[in-house]
Amino acid sequence: MTRWFAALVVILAAVPAAADIQGCSNRADPAAQIAACTAVIDAGNALPPDLGLAHLYRCQAHDMNQRYADALPDCERAAGILTRDPAAHNSLAIVLLNLDRPAEALDPATRAVTLLPTHGSVYNVRADVHCRLGNTDAAVADRLDALQHGRYTAENLQEFLKIRGHYQGAIDGAFGKGSRAALRAWTDAGCQ
Repeated sequence: MTRWFAALVVILAAVPAAADIQGCSNRADPAAQIAACTAVIDAGNALPPDLGLAHLYRCQAHDMNQRYADALPDCERAAGILTRDPAAHNSLAIVLLNLDRPAEALDPATRAVTLLPTHGSVYNVRADVHCRLGNTDAAVADRLDALQHGRYTAENLQEFLKIRGHYQGAIDGAFGKGSRAALRAWTDAGCQ
């Protein structure tokens, strides 16, 4: 047993330490996050889950800095490695939307909804995609699913629609006929 343990220590000592994935996930400073994620990626010894996360976090940091062309390759790699991670697909859809490529954003947005059907954010992103594509019915349905799954409250959405001039009713949290008509009107207006 002692020889086995000693051999394991020698083997582990010979393996280079993986770069810090934890530093890569720190979103407080996007520049530091990009540097930490780049270190993980460039070290060449990260296992696929960590490598995928490094690409995802670097994608998101570039997106925060509005460097969408830099974000895209990382988002694509993250979605390719982390095939079952809705955040990877959702991030890819967001970056494609920011690059004004809504037709390409629909597949990753739909994949994110399929992977995480109880989370309002994924419906909200897909609603944005549908809106940009002019798919009013699909955009309204996804926006209602986002509301149902807690992306925002009915009051928040009513207030939003009122500010944009589409809702005239009371901010009462009852998302009824008038609220739905206002949502459709806003969507018909290109979600602007």
